[in-house]
Amino acid sequence: MIPDAVLAVWFAFVFVAEPIEHASHHRLVAVSAAINDGMTPAEVREMLGEPRAEYAKRGIIVTWWRGGPRPKQWMYGTNLNLDYLVAPRIPWLNPLPMNLRVSEYADEDLVIDWTAEDRVSSIQRPDFDVPDVAFGMLDSALFSRDFLRLFVFRQPLGLGNGR
Repeated sequence: MIPDAVLAVWFAFVFVAEPIEHASHHRLVAVSAAINDGMTPAEVREMLGEPRAEYAKRGIIVTWWRGGPRPKQWMYGTNLNLDYLVAPRIPWLNPLPMNLRVSEYADEDLVIDWTAEDRVSSIQRPDFDVPDVAFGMLDSALFSRDFLRLFVFRQPLGLGNGR
């Protein structure tokens, strides 16, 4: 059994991290509006960064087994999801409220389809809302991250410089 104090810290983390993650993803979806058919992987990476997952084109056997053809795809999405905080038919909180993409993408995932020539063929943008407070939390987290980076040295002083 997990101690209550550990669970409390975990759920506090989830309640803070999930809105920040969704606000960041919402901004990424807004940036994706500039992606057009025919763009290259390098152009998409420059705009959106690395995808969370890359899926190869389905082969013949997998197509038959998994229910239809699917092109090569990139997926951008979130890990945490408060929609899964209470597991169905279980009277307690779910300790892992995560988007598990077992057979399909989550509703809020950004999915890019590619042609055989590695060009964007289509993009599926989710339509979801994020509370304004989540954007404030994201801006605060980004400010804190950038501020702390001012004080982090890339190389410890006096070490590794040949002295």
